[in-house]
Amino acid sequence: MEPSIVARRTPSVVFDSAIHLYVSRSTGNLNSLPVYNVLAARTSEIVGSASELRIVLGQLVRRLRREYSFPVGQASVLGRLDREGPLTTSELAAAERVRPQSMAQTLAELEGAGLIERHPDEDDRRRVLIELTADGRERLQEDRRRREGWLAEAIASELTADEQKTLIEALPLLRRLARY
Repeated sequence: MEPSIVARRTPSVVFDSAIHLYVSRSTGNLNSLPVYNVLAARTSEIVGSASELRIVLGQLVRRLRREYSFPVGQASVLGRLDREGPLTTSELAAAERVRPQSMAQTLAELEGAGLIERHPDEDDRRRVLIELTADGRERLQEDRRRREGWLAEAIASELTADEQKTLIEALPLLRRLARY
């Protein structure tokens, strides 16, 4: 039976990790019986794990960022254009959660480097679409290969075969958390 249900029906005192129930034996004396609050302990464990996961993922992301060949903001825009196809400046700004003026600066730098190009939208000539150039796509692929290579090497050299299997099995769970 769930400890909280028992506690509502029986005189009790709640402590951090247990509910102490005071029950009368046939003698009429009250005895304390600890009933561990599994939910409270589990919630505490989840909060602690969430904190540790946040820290570890942050460290991993920062380490992967060192493998970028261009600034993170530019890499993010190039990756989005590769995944989603041509977009307008305002669509990119909204997706990247930056001001349109900031996105315009990033796009000017990428265009100057020959990584993106602008062209009118075929359906609405008033709109200007941004898309990757062949050079931009190649540089992005090189960048991804470098980061994936570093990560694959780290997994192969730092984790045992069983740990590698556990990591692979955890990927769908991490993906679900990322979509939450």
